[in-house]
Amino acid sequence: MRPTKWIVIEGLDGTGKTSISKGIASRLENSIISPSPDQNARSLFDVCSNPIRRSFYFLWNSVTKEFALNQLALGKNVITDRWLCSTIAYMNCMDIVVDEVSQSLITFNKCYPTDRMPDITVYLHTDQKTRIERLKQRDGIQHTKEEIALFDSQTQELLHQEFLKQGSFDLIIDTSDLTIEQVLDCILREILK
Repeated sequence: MRPTKWIVIEGLDGTGKTSISKGIASRLENSIISPSPDQNARSLFDVCSNPIRRSFYFLWNSVTKEFALNQLALGKNVITDRWLCSTIAYMNCMDIVVDEVSQSLITFNKCYPTDRMPDITVYLHTDQKTRIERLKQRDGIQHTKEEIALFDSQTQELLHQEFLKQGSFDLIIDTSDLTIEQVLDCILREILK
């Protein structure tokens, strides 16, 4: 039996994270997708002041890590749609004061030392046109303030650069011209090494 793995899928909204996470879970034996805050919770906290908003996301990162560690101990593979890298990249891109970010990271690391981090972290990105087309297909979803800002190509590029600064990714995949199956094949090859 293969050792279980914690796989994190990072990227902007509209790059295919949720579809890819579901695809990995369906193709990788004994897998579970970690829960994420629903759109209502995100919308509620995204209108709060920066310290409250970021505290929510850092707390959610802690909940996610706790969930992942528990599931790994039970012998399950865990797929996480966004984690710590996203929180830090969004903070930096949305002009959160660096001291707040540093303090949040210190607190997070005290609560959860880096004894067990994700085994594989994948960063998905896509071109602006494709990403916006995908976002517009999400009928009935109220976009958060941060998501609306990302319809701007300059903001998207800044965030993309923040992601690249934050993460040491095992894979970086441009999903613009790839099918879900092609992206899944690439990720599964990395997982099954």
